[in-house]
Amino acid sequence: MKLPLLLLASLAIACASVVSHPRLDDVGPPPPLRGESVVSDEPRVWGHQAVVYGFDGHELHGELQAIAADGLWLNRGGTPHKVALHDIAYVEVVLERDSNLGTIIGVGVGGTLSTVTHGFFLVITAPVWVLSTTGLAIAEGVSASSTLAFDAGDWWTMRHYARFPQGMPPANALPVVVTATAR
Repeated sequence: MKLPLLLLASLAIACASVVSHPRLDDVGPPPPLRGESVVSDEPRVWGHQAVVYGFDGHELHGELQAIAADGLWLNRGGTPHKVALHDIAYVEVVLERDSNLGTIIGVGVGGTLSTVTHGFFLVITAPVWVLSTTGLAIAEGVSASSTLAFDAGDWWTMRHYARFPQGMPPANALPVVVTATAR
């Protein structure tokens, strides 16, 4: 009788304690940098993959490099190509994120193996681990990439997905560049 009361009391104490996390509004702006470098997640140094659709149905695939006032730059096979903005009907940008699939599978296998200590209840807990791990792995695999579609004229928003969001650097805008149109 004492054990259920002890468990009930522990549960009540655990539910009564509140862990507060700061809201984004409460955090405020980041402190100004004073010359030191800030270590964070690795920034994306490449542009996102994009598909440019012309008004005539023509498609160009490549890495989105930059958006200028008169054209969109794609890296196709190591060579920058410029597509005139007036030739573009819309652009699809592929967003990819790092997958946690390995972690999910590792935790699922570890959890399933740990059910050996559950004795008779292994019949219940092992399938729960297997089913939940399978569901999470499928969901993680499906959500690893998505596509954004940008209509013509929405260049300002799309530039955030380019390798050079500020525009093509002068060193890459030399005469070596191949001009391509969607026609």
